[in-house]
Amino acid sequence: MGTSVNAVKAQVKSLESLLTRFVRDSEAVIHDADLSQKAKADRLRELRDNMTRSAEAAVVRLWGSIQDKTSGVLEGGTAWEMLEDAVQRVRKARDNAEWLEPDEVMLAKDHVLSVLGRLGSVSELNDWYELAATSAERRALQLNSRLVGERFQGGPDVIGFVIKLEHDLKDELETDEVKAARQNLVIADTVAILAMRQVERAANLTGAAGFLAGGPIADVLNGVQREGVGRWKKLANPAVILQPKEDEPLDEALSEVQKGSFATLTDAEKRMTLGHSPDATVQWL
Repeated sequence: MGTSVNAVKAQVKSLESLLTRFVRDSEAVIHDADLSQKAKADRLRELRDNMTRSAEAAVVRLWGSIQDKTSGVLEGGTAWEMLEDAVQRVRKARDNAEWLEPDEVMLAKDHVLSVLGRLGSVSELNDWYELAATSAERRALQLNSRLVGERFQGGPDVIGFVIKLEHDLKDELETDEVKAARQNLVIADTVAILAMRQVERAANLTGAAGFLAGGPIADVLNGVQREGVGRWKKLANPAVILQPKEDEPLDEALSEVQKGSFATLTDAEKRMTLGHSPDATVQWL
């Protein structure tokens, strides 16, 4: 069994708390009137270094790290395990709901075609479907509802019956197990989104948000893509696999700071971001 949703939620919450605590503690240092500017700079550097080490470890635990520098693709990570487990639960639930053998349904289709050719109206077809058809024949007609329109040439009664077939198919396959599995997938997807929001917070607070920034946090920020509910993709990280020739200037676009798509920084976090100290005399070193 893969990593549970609750386990990953706890890891995300831990990372969130770490980053929030760093912002709070840094603000306290900056506004401490008893500290000299040098003492503030030293303490802020210490806080940032400690936070960076802990955040990097937390991000790697969630999303993995790049082991093969030639591929630049993340390996490992509890978030991936959670998502894969949720997807597999949906697939298993669907398989359990579809208890009819595919070959049996395929053979039943031949009889359905015979029935369609024999019956003279949609009303007669509906009676056969409800009272005489076997489970395999019902499923064959549900999966091939277009045959009804081809046989009876449209009309309100045809459209209504086709809609009924589609609803019946959905109801028969949408078991309680399938519903629960789909709900779990939605929750897992939401947790993964929250996890990436915290990764982006960490990237901004540690200076790892650049498109070609290095380090495990930047690797994750540039190496994860969400394509839909439960559909997440690992991307090759150009910061790892791109090797410019010596003295060859990089395209300016590659050096721009990546725009965040998962998180919005608070005002305090903006002040904690590299180069945005609220006190101009206190610099991150």
